[in-house]
Amino acid sequence: MKGRRDETALMHDVLRLITDNEATRTRIKTRCNLNFESTVRIINKLIQQELIVRESMAGRVTYKATEKGYRVLTQLVALSYLTGEEHTRGYV
Repeated sequence: MKGRRDETALMHDVLRLITDNEATRTRIKTRCNLNFESTVRIINKLIQQELIVRESMAGRVTYKATEKGYRVLTQLVALSYLTGEEHTRGYV
């Protein structure tokens, strides 16, 4: 059995989910198999690094990947491929 996902793997899972389509915090939490605290921590870190943005429309908050976020995800996918590691255990 593999161990817990590291921070990079969590960021990879969230970025991959968000690049498919914008997502709410609840969708990120459930689809990436995270608890509430981890979800908030990862979202805040991704916003701080300018990899995702928070959008609010009609009282609904969603998160969307930035151009920088797309580039980082591409690099993470390439790195996973080169190292033979799969960083998408939580994302379905």
